[in-house]
Amino acid sequence: MLKSKKKNADKAYKRSMFIEAACVTTILPPHENVIKVHRYYETPTYIYIAMELLGKYTLSRSVRGFDSNQARKVFYKVLLGVKHLHDNGMVHCDLKLDNICMRKSFFLEPVLIDLGNMTLAEGDANRHRFESYGLFSRGELSDVRPIEDDMQRLADILESLLTGQEEMTDYAGERFPPKDGTHPDALDLLRIFRNDELRQSSTVDDILAHTWLQNVSP
Repeated sequence: MLKSKKKNADKAYKRSMFIEAACVTTILPPHENVIKVHRYYETPTYIYIAMELLGKYTLSRSVRGFDSNQARKVFYKVLLGVKHLHDNGMVHCDLKLDNICMRKSFFLEPVLIDLGNMTLAEGDANRHRFESYGLFSRGELSDVRPIEDDMQRLADILESLLTGQEEMTDYAGERFPPKDGTHPDALDLLRIFRNDELRQSSTVDDILAHTWLQNVSP
């Protein structure tokens, strides 16, 4: 898959393309649940990013068809991708159904995409480590975000997987109920995510240790 943009494009968009390419190729080791960038290059007119070819649909087009066990597998692998970013000092900052593709040859293999909004995670150790790459300006090294930004969005993704709905509420403002047969442990995990105090004190590792996510088969 080839992503391109004219060089006279909006400065912020060009920066996001650069971050997407640089972070994935230089900073982040490969991970099966994060988009693979093969090459980043420029011509006098265009900026190009050559990425792996994924399936046709994002998670927003697939979420209705998952049963409880499939939703469990997909969410587990989404968490693994987010954990990979956090372990390497990055916050995605734009996690949502439309930014998760399904790998073409594997129905239950989600892949995080659209990494152009990533920022450094809070922590002096991260800032000092990234200084050595020479990829970020001093201002960008100071523009850090808490991992809580991603945790809030993971809550929405989990709820959509359990309800089969892209939106959180119906026209009356009521939350959609979980699908029939949703495991009680899944509802308990959603309760944790929707509790501000519990979510803010949790990391992805804490969530992966939850009972619902144990012994997930490949």
